[in-house]
Amino acid sequence: MRVAGNFALVLTGYVLRLSAGMVVFVILARLLGPAPFGRFAYWLAIATILAIPVNYGFNSMVLRSFGAERQRAPEVMGDVLMAKMLLAGLVVLLAGIGLPWVPAGDRALFVALLVAQICESFSEYYTLGFRVKGHFSRETVTASMVSVWHISLMTGIGFWFKNADAAALAFAASRASGVVLTRYRALTSFGAIPRSSVTRAFASMKVAWAYAAELGLFTVYSQIDSLMINSMLGPAAVGLYQAGMKLVQGACRIAPVLAQVLLPELARSHANDHDVRKQALKTIAIFAGIGLGGGLIMTVGAKPLTAMLFGKAFADLAPLLPWFGLMLFIKFTETGVGLILVAHGLQSTKVWLVAIQLALILSVGWIALSRFGLIGWQVVNIACVALLVALYALLLKGSSFATSEAVDRIAAE
Repeated sequence: MRVAGNFALVLTGYVLRLSAGMVVFVILARLLGPAPFGRFAYWLAIATILAIPVNYGFNSMVLRSFGAERQRAPEVMGDVLMAKMLLAGLVVLLAGIGLPWVPAGDRALFVALLVAQICESFSEYYTLGFRVKGHFSRETVTASMVSVWHISLMTGIGFWFKNADAAALAFAASRASGVVLTRYRALTSFGAIPRSSVTRAFASMKVAWAYAAELGLFTVYSQIDSLMINSMLGPAAVGLYQAGMKLVQGACRIAPVLAQVLLPELARSHANDHDVRKQALKTIAIFAGIGLGGGLIMTVGAKPLTAMLFGKAFADLAPLLPWFGLMLFIKFTETGVGLILVAHGLQSTKVWLVAIQLALILSVGWIALSRFGLIGWQVVNIACVALLVALYALLLKGSSFATSEAVDRIAAE
């Protein structure tokens, strides 16, 4: 019952953040139109890829450690904070060096979006502080405050200026103020985060390398479409595609929430050799069920949903929306199965499967995009995620999850 209550509170907070993100992108797409929104989405994709080192997969590592060694939470949080600060400094330095190669008209937009993504990474880190002592209601209230502010600021700026540069600056301002508020409220719940050292920060990076590699691959995979579509079809096609994809990505932000809540419990179940198979199947069913529900909504209501959310300028999005619905379902299922792998210590093997998926999408996807346009890209995307789910299942079948005596006893009962 306690786990269910915690899950509901955390899910509520993230649904609010999800709603804020989706509302903002829908408003921007509708106000800017396909081409300007495509320009915004293109530079947001680049900023997101550049911010990969700052994220580094630390969230999953920290949450798994919370489940196994809760008493070490302050020390782990301190080590991770030091690591994130070092990595953020490196990203800013490299971005500064490369700034002269960014077109002059896009530099302000790019810098603003990079600042926003770095701030968002630290905001997610400080949110972990609520989890240590179970202050889930406080986390939900904080997420609500940040979400309301984000929607208000972005909506106001969007209606007033109606251009991508102003939207990017507002995006950065919203994320910066959000991390300030989240940090303040998280530290009042968690307490002071102990200082760490550079040596321990590097040790944390070493421990989290598998999480970092997977996060990096997934992030590149989720953002590479904007780069490829822009190079082949132009910013208007990027805007059209990303209007639909932001709905999928927004909905998929629920998936990490489910993962963060369920991962410590799965890790404990595995460590204690108890109810492992039952817990795993339940987890996969939750993910697949949510993805199926969202996918059906996008499929059945494709035309009215497009008209209501994006307006006439995005009429060509309606035929693509059912494919986005299928993508939503398969991505949720993939996240559920992948979570089982992480909980059973198979992260380092899992990451190579993700690398195979990325290689396929880059090679086959490019051909499909050039020959069949956006639909071709979507079909290859869906097929690659489905392949990844199948590879996950094979990996689980050959692991201790399927062969340990403890699990066999449970299955026999």
